[in-house]
Amino acid sequence: MNIEKYKFERRIDMTDIVNLFSTLLFLICITFIVYRMLKNKKIPTNNYTPFDDLVNGNKPDENQEKILVDSKHETEYEEKTKI
Repeated sequence: MNIEKYKFERRIDMTDIVNLFSTLLFLICITFIVYRMLKNKKIPTNNYTPFDDLVNGNKPDENQEKILVDSKHETEYEEKTKI
């Protein structure tokens, strides 16, 4: 009986490298997040919800430009000359 014909040789191809890299990247990210949580001794809050924008009347899809100067309480300046 010849055992050599049942021997399987594994080759490393590009998909194995991509899978290994993506798995390592995922584990590094999770480890970093857990480390920061333990270092700061707090869990990130989840108080904000999109419902808050709806209640406040904000539309998140639009660019909202804030008014730099409120002109409601300023009197308009007019220069009048008598002829």
